[in-house]
Amino acid sequence: MAGDGKRGMDLDEFRITSPTEIASLMIRLEAERCLLSLSGPQGDVFTTLLQEVDPTHRRLQLSAEDSNDRLDAMLEQGEVTAVAYLDRIKLQFDLDGLHAVRGERGRQLRAAWPEVLFRFQRRDTFRVQPLGQKAPMIHFRHPERSGLELHLRVLDLSLGGLGVFLPDGVPPLPTGVKISPCRLDLDDQTSLTVEMVIHHVTSIHPQTQGSKLGCELLHVERIDRALGDYINQTQKRRAALSLERR
Repeated sequence: MAGDGKRGMDLDEFRITSPTEIASLMIRLEAERCLLSLSGPQGDVFTTLLQEVDPTHRRLQLSAEDSNDRLDAMLEQGEVTAVAYLDRIKLQFDLDGLHAVRGERGRQLRAAWPEVLFRFQRRDTFRVQPLGQKAPMIHFRHPERSGLELHLRVLDLSLGGLGVFLPDGVPPLPTGVKISPCRLDLDDQTSLTVEMVIHHVTSIHPQTQGSKLGCELLHVERIDRALGDYINQTQKRRAALSLERR
């Protein structure tokens, strides 16, 4: 991939090849009108927008100008890389077969559907919100109230941490204290024994009658695979739902 800016780094960590995930990201780029910066091998740069995302016919359509020397140079060179930012995360993919066409809106660009996309966000920062009515739960003893067992709902989680809902009326939890052991029930089949530290407590909307605990997971290498599988499956399900709603 041209100009990835990640030399010396293992790109497999950032590579996305799932057609469903790629389609979901393309659809969001179009819906949120995210700017795409196109660059060629000679340093030419052109800024554009996605006008049409067509996963069925496997093509993209982008806006263009009737006359632009930098764009024309890129089209002649034939190697174009697109970069966009979604939720402040850098996305990058090649635009194979990029060419200009004439349509109802004047000059436009068309390109083949990307087979590979890079999302430059480390895996341990992927944060997902559980789907379905039955959310993951975490169970542990209150560190300052002997004998008090807590059973709290997980609001979001990543390989590095999780957000936990603390209802009003539950004795406050201190920050900076390691809590161990905790049982994290991801679903009916998957329970993990984890350790965590509560770093901060955030107020939620008053109507929710509770607050959010921001927690860091410790020794994640012990649970990396099981938790990573859950996060990946949740992301894929969310991407599939976004396609069904179109």
